Amino acid sequence: EKARRNETITVMAHFLDQWQQAESQGDWALLNHYLQQALLSNQFEALLSEIGIDRCLTLAIAILEAGDFRDRWDVAKLLPLLGEPAIPALVELLQDEEADLETRWFVARILGELNSPTTTQALIDLLYTSSDAELNLMAAEALAKAGKEAIAALTNLLT
Repeated sequence: EKARRNETITVMAHFLDQWQQAESQGDWALLNHYLQQALLSNQFEALLSEIGIDRCLTLAIAILEAGDFRDRWDVAKLLPLLGEPAIPALVELLQDEEADLETRWFVARILGELNSPTTTQALIDLLYTSSDAELNLMAAEALAKAGKEAIAALTNLLT
């Protein structure tokens, strides 16, 4: 048990060192790679308890905001793994009209994976306020994944 705990601590220290280097260099692809390794590893729970979900979320949001299309695509697959705690930050970014449209498009896509009343309402609000066709299309596609909750709202929007 003690040997396993020491191994976990070593792995976490390695991840954290790699993340800090990639973040300080603005290497979003590398940071995304390390984040994927952490989230998909068998050390994920231990890592989250060590550095906190907020730190993982901050790194993922940084990639969404500053990465290229490929980086955003990759991190968009990982953010749903963070679950409910990711929703407030993502909704805030979705509602930020100053944010890059591509970033907001990815956020709408991610929110479609995190089916909850909060995400449904945020996507509906976006459809009412956004004039960007591609962003609205992604919000509608994300709402289509929400099921029954979104049907009434989508029906109202169509009329």
